[in-house]
Amino acid sequence: MLLTPRHTLKSAHTPPLCPEPQQMANGLMFGVVPFISKRSTGLVVGFTGAGGNVGSVVTQAAFFTSGAMSTQMGFVWLGVLTMAITTCYFLVYFPQWGGMLRPAKQGVTEEDYYL
Repeated sequence: MLLTPRHTLKSAHTPPLCPEPQQMANGLMFGVVPFISKRSTGLVVGFTGAGGNVGSVVTQAAFFTSGAMSTQMGFVWLGVLTMAITTCYFLVYFPQWGGMLRPAKQGVTEEDYYL
């Protein structure tokens, strides 16, 4: 069901709760960064931050510059997109530590991973 202006919440208690899922998604994204490469952590953090900036420009252009969609619906679809992309983190898997869906591989050490 798509949200229409009639279905949106008009409560003073809702705005403080809205940034929480976004902050959790950001923490999840930057929490994975140190596991990508210990030697290149700064480089990976830079690319992650720059990718976030490019993503914000693209989504702003897609959802808020055309007259085909209202600002309210733009925010709704932005939230849907954020949730959809964040679910991709279920697929992240590191052999020595495992992932959300599978356990770690037996016999794999940190040295095997970073070489």
